[in-house]
Amino acid sequence: MRRLVLVGVHTWWFYLSASLAFGAIAFNEAFPIYVLLMPLSLWALVLASSGLQLDTIPRGLPAFLIGAGIVTGLAWGVLLWIEMASGAFPPESYYTVRTTYAVDLGLIAPGCVAAGVGIAQRRPWGAYLGLPLLWLAAFLLPMMLLQTVMQLCAGVSFGREATAPFVGFGLVSGGALWFLLRVPGHLRRPKSL
Repeated sequence: MRRLVLVGVHTWWFYLSASLAFGAIAFNEAFPIYVLLMPLSLWALVLASSGLQLDTIPRGLPAFLIGAGIVTGLAWGVLLWIEMASGAFPPESYYTVRTTYAVDLGLIAPGCVAAGVGIAQRRPWGAYLGLPLLWLAAFLLPMMLLQTVMQLCAGVSFGREATAPFVGFGLVSGGALWFLLRVPGHLRRPKSL
């Protein structure tokens, strides 16, 4: 269980540092820290993941990961297509949107599908890839709730169009958390930490 929690912690630090280094916020004095934290957290994630193997596969896990990848790809892909077709590209000041498109469409969505297939085929790399992605998906709902509260405090208003992504990604987050709670019973006991 400790290793699984460490995988979650290091996954979050890697995702956060990569997002910050590649433009999720405006360039600032902390940029060297983001860049340094990125390889350090990735290395820590690799070390925490080493030796983690699924002895048995939780029922539905491969399908969930593949479905999460497809939903993520469709959600961001359709939104990007609508913006491109209408010529309504996000302004330069919306620097987070480009980072989100690139990370979610280029890494998260195909990574979830690959992890689901790998786990279904009982490949060790499937768990190495799938467990960090489950953590990222589980972090979606708390992150979205916190961001919504912060935006509401800043005076940002939301229309009905914000409901569908919130509900959709909330369901993905809840499903990921459910699988994370079931995974420890399916892990092969590591020889040492």
